[in-house]
Amino acid sequence: MNRPALLGNRKLLLSLLLAACAAAPHFILCQAVPQAGQIAGSVAGPSGAAIAGAQIVLRTNESGAEQKRTVSDNSGNFTLTEIPLGAYKLSANASGFRDSDSKLVILSAVSATVNFTLLPLDSVTPNGGKTPLTASDQKKAPLTFSPSGVRGTIAPSGYSTGLSSEETSRVRARAGELEPSLFATLASAGANVDCAQEPALLHAVQQAPQDFAANHALGDFYLGHGDYTQAIRYFEAARALSPSDRGVSIDLALALIGAARGADAVALLETLQADRGSDATRLQLLALAYDAAGQTEKASAAYQKAAASDPGADNQYNCGIGLLHLGFTTKARELFSAASAAHPESARIWLGLGIAEHLLERKEAAVAALLHSSDSDSSYLPPLSLLAELSGLTSQTQADLRRRIAAYLVAHPDDADARFTYALALSKQDTAEASMNSRLEIVTQLKRALAFNPRMARAHFLLGDAEANAGDLAGAIDEFVAGLKLEPDDARAHYRLSLLYRRSGQQDRAREEVDKFRSLRPKTGDDQPSPDGAGVLPLPAVQLAPVAHPCTAAAVSADNGAGGDSRLK
Repeated sequence: MNRPALLGNRKLLLSLLLAACAAAPHFILCQAVPQAGQIAGSVAGPSGAAIAGAQIVLRTNESGAEQKRTVSDNSGNFTLTEIPLGAYKLSANASGFRDSDSKLVILSAVSATVNFTLLPLDSVTPNGGKTPLTASDQKKAPLTFSPSGVRGTIAPSGYSTGLSSEETSRVRARAGELEPSLFATLASAGANVDCAQEPALLHAVQQAPQDFAANHALGDFYLGHGDYTQAIRYFEAARALSPSDRGVSIDLALALIGAARGADAVALLETLQADRGSDATRLQLLALAYDAAGQTEKASAAYQKAAASDPGADNQYNCGIGLLHLGFTTKARELFSAASAAHPESARIWLGLGIAEHLLERKEAAVAALLHSSDSDSSYLPPLSLLAELSGLTSQTQADLRRRIAAYLVAHPDDADARFTYALALSKQDTAEASMNSRLEIVTQLKRALAFNPRMARAHFLLGDAEANAGDLAGAIDEFVAGLKLEPDDARAHYRLSLLYRRSGQQDRAREEVDKFRSLRPKTGDDQPSPDGAGVLPLPAVQLAPVAHPCTAAAVSADNGAGGDSRLK
């Protein structure tokens, strides 16, 4: 999902953001009541010993102008109060210690907590010297990962080489939600046509059943609205009227794929190839048809041929994602790796490479690729969304991720996915960093995400976890029940709900949820490896057009011939 570029004028953006407070008093980043908040935290050395007398300086994020200053007490703690809500930079310095890096703070109605760890001036830096790393050196410094909660072994470099089953499944699922597939893109011509237009389109065919344009338009309407059987009917009528029209043949192939008639779509598309030659889009469509027909090896070959026919970044990305969909993860990684060298500026290519690296259990490379994707386009949320799904990130990487998401939220305050991503990143903080304020912020962000998108099941599930951790079992149960109404086949949610029912003494309901979990578990495919060792992305066999609900015709009557409709009077 391509995001618009970041607004260049942050001062204008912040003023608009604050102006929104008056119209939306419950807005998360700038609630009307209260008008100010506070920032609290602590300053310590690398051993954890408190540093008293450290200078804490608060500056505006835009201009860098100093707003407030305080010092840490004997316990290393500090508090800054009466701070207008908004975006700031906070830093700390103390005699005998290196100055901290500035930390971005998005102050909401809930007080923010920021902790600093200062290094002694004479300590050895990661690059072996006595001076701080440059920005360039910092990018080259290796990341480290904790093996906690992760299966597999630890490589000599210190990186975890294994992934938790649930983490891998969530990354696959999120990858499948990132952007519409080629099918959805090509099939969406009629998706924006209102259902109220259906009778008029039907009437046009009734009045002129031999009219190519009328049949084609009605077929496009049904294709865009997911009624593939009707779409096939009208596309076939249009194709009979104009057999040489390439567009209607492509549309008919899409409808056949949508109707799970993959073999028929393959026959049609192979005929088009023989008659007209191949291009990248047609080869990708043929790959979809092979996939629908259960011919995965041919589908893989078609994607690779499509990638070879067009070196453009968009085509390389689509073909790589197609290979990931099929489960050919190693081939996808090879494609993305070559494409990243040819298109180092493409955030989407680096994103695809990060997904492939993660599914191949190369976590170090996955994180590096996803961060590179974010660096290439800071207004592109998907790499941050996927990074937030990962466990075992270092505190430094976690903090960097939260900073990036917070900056994105300043520019996109109504983005439900971004709010969920920020909450998820907060929920994965190191235990030492976790605080009551951050837990409140998680809940606040999730509720705002659901306000923007009430159908976000994963926000209900994460909110349920947060409520359970806070001891509110009834609230947690309510959230999981709400989420399961939206995604009833989520096996893990049923399992978590069974545990909540058990803890609350509802044993019969707990057993019911366990039974549902067991019945759904085989469908998740968590324990089934793909051809090259990583699970297949859990995309549908064919990803449908954005509008999933077909319209219902207003009139019913007898069939009116090849171009007619039995529902039309």
